[in-house]
Amino acid sequence: MRIFQAADRAAASTGGFTTLVALALGGDSGLAAGASCGDSKAYLQVRPADELTELTFLQTKNPPIGSGCANAQPFKCAATGGRLMVVSDGVWKYCGFEALCAAGDFPLEQVVEYLRRRIGPGLPDDFSLIVVDLE
Repeated sequence: MRIFQAADRAAASTGGFTTLVALALGGDSGLAAGASCGDSKAYLQVRPADELTELTFLQTKNPPIGSGCANAQPFKCAATGGRLMVVSDGVWKYCGFEALCAAGDFPLEQVVEYLRRRIGPGLPDDFSLIVVDLE
C-alpha cells in the first residue's frame, strides 16, 4: 500500500491522473499479491484448467491515482503454473474477455500481435499489456 500512496502523491504533484496495477510474485511461496486502482486489470490463467480469473475485480476507478486520495484495493492468490496478464482498458474493452481467454492458447511471443489484430488497424484507446508465463 505504501507503493500506491507514493505513486498517488507523485502523480498528484504533476496534476495528472492514472491507473495502476502493482503486484509481486513470491518465488517459493507461489503467491501473487498486489493492489489496483483505476480501469486496468490483472488476470491469471491457471493451467491445466485454463480458467481466466480477474485478480482486480474489487478495484474502484475513482478516486484515481493522482487525486491524493486514491483507493487501492488489495488482492492475492496462488500463482503457480499459468499465465499472468496485466492489461489497460484499451485492451480488455476492445479485445473482449473471450479474446483474453483465447490468448492463453498462443505462445507468449504471439500474444501481443494476436490481441492487437483483434482491435483492427486503428487504436480507439491506449494499448498496454504485460504477459508473463509462470512456472
